[in-house]
Amino acid sequence: MRTDCFNAYPFASEVDIGFAVDHLVTYLAPLIFGSYPKFGNPLITVAFPHALENPDMFGALVTFSQAHVDTLLRPEGKPSVDSLMFWGKTVSLLQEKMSDPEKCADDAAILSNIYLMGAAARFQEQEACNTFYLGIQRMIQIRGGLDKLGLDGYVKNCILYIDGLGLASDNPSEAAASPSSSESSVPTVPSEPSPASTASVSEPPVKYPTHPFPPDLCEVIARIPTGFIDLAMHQYLSVELIGILERLLYWAAKPGLTLLEHGPGDHLYDLKRVATRIPGPTKSRSKRNAEQLVCLAFMILSMEVFTGMRGNKLNEARWRLIKALVVEDQSSKGKLDAEGKLERELKAWFIVMASHAGTEDESAHNLDGDKVNDVLMDRLLDDEASGPTARGKSEFPYARRWNGSKGLRAVLARFFIDERLEKEWRKSWRTHMERKGIPVHPEDNLSEPEAVTKDDEEEDDEATKAKVLRYVRERSRLAFVNQQERAQLNNGYVRQSSQHTEYEYSSHSGGSQIELSLED
Repeated sequence: MRTDCFNAYPFASEVDIGFAVDHLVTYLAPLIFGSYPKFGNPLITVAFPHALENPDMFGALVTFSQAHVDTLLRPEGKPSVDSLMFWGKTVSLLQEKMSDPEKCADDAAILSNIYLMGAAARFQEQEACNTFYLGIQRMIQIRGGLDKLGLDGYVKNCILYIDGLGLASDNPSEAAASPSSSESSVPTVPSEPSPASTASVSEPPVKYPTHPFPPDLCEVIARIPTGFIDLAMHQYLSVELIGILERLLYWAAKPGLTLLEHGPGDHLYDLKRVATRIPGPTKSRSKRNAEQLVCLAFMILSMEVFTGMRGNKLNEARWRLIKALVVEDQSSKGKLDAEGKLERELKAWFIVMASHAGTEDESAHNLDGDKVNDVLMDRLLDDEASGPTARGKSEFPYARRWNGSKGLRAVLARFFIDERLEKEWRKSWRTHMERKGIPVHPEDNLSEPEAVTKDDEEEDDEATKAKVLRYVRERSRLAFVNQQERAQLNNGYVRQSSQHTEYEYSSHSGGSQIELSLED
């Protein structure tokens, strides 16, 4: 099909529709959203036939096609009269559809917003992109989640695609409410909370659990790796994020899944929504900084693990946030307690993952003149405990070793690593060691001991789960006792009311200490 000589399109227009349709079908179809065996070329086999039945979606497709032509042929990149005519007609049709409760969030309406968002992005209209993205979010909520969308997974895949492109701001609801300048959009780690760090106006703030944790939350926590268990027990993670991590890690353990057929689309979408509701990173909120790192880590991990997400990249704003949280924020440096150690281990895992992801990401190659992956690994590998000006202990004493119980791999395994990622991350680590001229330890040239067989794993699986659950419950109970004892301390004294006597406590005693280990 080139053009319809009868002009039998879903709506009439004063300008030529045929040219935009021809450009869409002939030139854009091979480029948009790739090609999938399930659909062939999805724009031809799925989207265009559906658009012929829905005037609003047809108008959005034609608008997107004409916008593509305008940005190619018009040097100033401004919309032509044809684009504006198509845009106005489509928005009018969408407004009519919004008044119909049965059709206001149908597949055609969602796809119309997606294609109009694409047209707005061609003309660099960020405010319009944010508005359409908000509309898409609310329609997904009305439909009950990504996996409830139709066209055999095509709508869901389109949403994940634009989400990966990062066309909208990280928090579009705030940007739509009060558009900010380009300078204020650069993420920083401010000394005090700013208005932009508050939760979204359309979303309630996330909730943080208090000890003792309820039994159902303990069961969820017991199913995640030990590094995240420690983060949860120290109250770094919100209840919402804990649930998402448990579901995402379940999917990540199943290799070869594609988002189109089996993937955790809803969980990835929920992750991004939770990330916008976390209080903004500040110097006085190191726990929230760590929680933001966890959200960013799972966005990256999704691109590394799920085949349907591979090829997606982080936008420049997220790389700036990573640089701010990892390189500029050094709040964990002077913390010598268990929480400080935990924050540094999380940061080490994140650095290895993010630096590998940034190797092939063009937006990370020249950020303020720096290659982000090099800057991140420099933060990990620069050992302040060595050299003539050494002061104190190294922040990451395990960074220059890979194997062994005190090596980097053992730290990574506390959070998440699989066989494929280990090979890629280890290769990336060695590359940066060589770049900095650091000799690799002879034992790190050897492979790790053979892993336990699957039969052995299954045999111990139930016993391990029960042991971890007991550990989580007991640790939460003791943390609650510890907090209560701290609350009873008043300037170093505890009053025993029955005997009217005072027992002096050392100002350094903090109540009962938690001495539990998964190895017990």
